[in-house]
Amino acid sequence: MQVIASQRPSTQRMFFALWPGVSLQRELARIAKSMQVAFGGRIVDTPYYQEVGLTVDARNIHLTLAFLGSVPSARVDELLAIGASIRTARFILNLVETGCWKRSAVAWIAPDASPQPLEDLVIQLRQRLIESRFDTDDKPFVPHVTLLRKAKCRTQPVKQETLLEWRIEDFVLIRSDTLSDGARY
Repeated sequence: MQVIASQRPSTQRMFFALWPGVSLQRELARIAKSMQVAFGGRIVDTPYYQEVGLTVDARNIHLTLAFLGSVPSARVDELLAIGASIRTARFILNLVETGCWKRSAVAWIAPDASPQPLEDLVIQLRQRLIESRFDTDDKPFVPHVTLLRKAKCRTQPVKQETLLEWRIEDFVLIRSDTLSDGARY
């Protein structure tokens, strides 16, 4: 479906991300449910709800590569062109460590090491975004997938009993809509 420019808001909240397929979302939903027992909080929405007792219907689990914030709608095509111009090797991201950050009240799963192709992808994205005069987050890149928000963090990261292997072949540009019950992408 094509959106006519006059129907678009004047700005859109945007970010580049890695987006897991349905089978990985199922595994992440199971882990989120078990982490919720330990940390409380709100599970990040997934499309995999009934089998693991979730009652949400959005597909929000992702790994952010570059957050852009509010972007003028007229510049979205530039972002699409930047994304299309980046080449990176396919790689595997092994999600093996879970934890919780007290300051942001976020429970997460992450790789124990960031593969070089992922680091290269983030560097390329940030460089091209800066060259095109987009505002980007200048904090160090810490690859993780947020599973819970408003978590009561009390423990240190632990290794997962099972390794989650995420085959990365592409990345996406996402628009974020903030609603009263959370973000929808």
